[in-house]
Amino acid sequence: MAESNKKNIVLSIICFTFSIILLIIGFIVPLFVDIDIEVNTNEFEGTFVNVEKKTDSYLISVEEYSCKLFVDSNVLLANGELSEINIGEKIYFKIIKTQEKLLENPKIEQIFVVSLRTESRDFVTLESYANNEKNKLQIIKTSCVIGSTVLACIGVLNVVILFKIVKNKKKIKR
Repeated sequence: MAESNKKNIVLSIICFTFSIILLIIGFIVPLFVDIDIEVNTNEFEGTFVNVEKKTDSYLISVEEYSCKLFVDSNVLLANGELSEINIGEKIYFKIIKTQEKLLENPKIEQIFVVSLRTESRDFVTLESYANNEKNKLQIIKTSCVIGSTVLACIGVLNVVILFKIVKNKKKIKR
C-alpha cells in the first residue's frame, strides 16, 4: 500500500473519531448542565455604591461586600439599565449556593450574579439567566453538529478517494 493511501486511511479514521467525539460533546454533555437554578441559589441584600460598564458586562459595587457583583449584559432584561439604580438604594441579588463563601472572601474580586433587582424593578431574573444558558447550550450543540458534519464529510471524501486510487491501480495492473 502506498504512503498516500496510508495517510488517507489515517486521516479518515481521525476525522470519523473526532466527528463522533463532537457529537458526544454536543448532545451528551449538555444533559449534565443544570439550568434549573432556582433551588441552587440564595438571595442577598446590598447597598448600591456604583456600577462600571465593561465591554459585555457590568461590575456593581455594594457597601457590604468587598467583591464586585458581575452581571453579564446578555442576561439583562430589555428594560434594565443599571445606571438608573440610585446610590444608597437597596439591591437584592442571587448567587449560586456553591459561591456563597466566595462572597465574604477578600481575595475574590468579583462574583457572578444570576438575579438582580431593587424594590421596584427587576434587572436580571432567574428566567433571563436560564434563557441565556439555554442559548449558550444551543450554540454549543449547533457548532458541534456542524463540526462533526464537516469532519465526517472529509472522512467520507478521503475514503472515496482511496477507493478510486485502489480501483485505478487494479485497472492499470490488468
